[in-house]
Amino acid sequence: GPGYGGLDGGTLAVHVPTRRVLTSAFGSLTSWNIAPATGALTSAGTLALGGNYLYGVLMSADGARAYVADFDADQLVGVSIAANGALSELPGSPYASADGTARIAFSMDETYLYASSESISVASLRGYAIEADGSLTELAGSPYDQANRTYTFERAPDADRFYLGNDTYISAYEPNAAGDLVEDVALRELMPDNAYLSFSGAGDRLFALTAAVPVPNEADLYVFDVAASGLLLEVPGSPFPLTGFPVGARIVQANADGSLVLVKASAQAAFHLYSIDGAGIPTEVSGSPFSLEAGAQGSGIAFTF
Repeated sequence: GPGYGGLDGGTLAVHVPTRRVLTSAFGSLTSWNIAPATGALTSAGTLALGGNYLYGVLMSADGARAYVADFDADQLVGVSIAANGALSELPGSPYASADGTARIAFSMDETYLYASSESISVASLRGYAIEADGSLTELAGSPYDQANRTYTFERAPDADRFYLGNDTYISAYEPNAAGDLVEDVALRELMPDNAYLSFSGAGDRLFALTAAVPVPNEADLYVFDVAASGLLLEVPGSPFPLTGFPVGARIVQANADGSLVLVKASAQAAFHLYSIDGAGIPTEVSGSPFSLEAGAQGSGIAFTF
């Protein structure tokens, strides 16, 4: 049904083991329980937060905590999630971050959290230690200056390696012994413009979406196989032109095995779905694009399978 996310939702996170969804809206975070048989959502609690635009929502592996990137207030919010889905802030929350903080990612063992900004280049990456009570302490080497404005920030599912999409290239960072991020310049992949990133669940394939093409209503999907070293190997035929986007396509999400990719323009009330064959070639599925509620922008998407 319509209206699950409240007013002007920012993004969402799905935690499959606890059958729970978190959605952000103007100034608030809401917890929803998923009905096993129907998929319908029932609200389990709402928490008022500081800023209007809450772009990044990240849930811990056990579903007991979440962290939210508050773009307006330049901070991170830590949230405790009770067994019934009720929400409350963690000790010391909110935590100071960079101007326009928008994307966040855990280290594999969830001892560190990293945040990127969409507004600035200098000090756009920051790292935090996650304390036993869930509170955040900024690392000694943070912030880590970045040469270009950041658009997306993703950890490889199978490694403590973080990929960042910016105005010029995709770059890769790895934590040192102290947890601070260090770029591996050898892994940079040049791009024609800002890139939006999504990994397959196994981490062996990376999809990079860019709207930097001269043809109206078109976007390009770059498909990379990911080597064990983290090197990105572009598949033959990439980039693949995608059509049917009246405004810039800036949302991309792959499912667990990389066989489906969902692409969306943020101001378009529809989403496009592509099947991906073994060679990495996308084909739009029958019936795509699929309509959303009239006037919806749909800025957050997720697969549950």
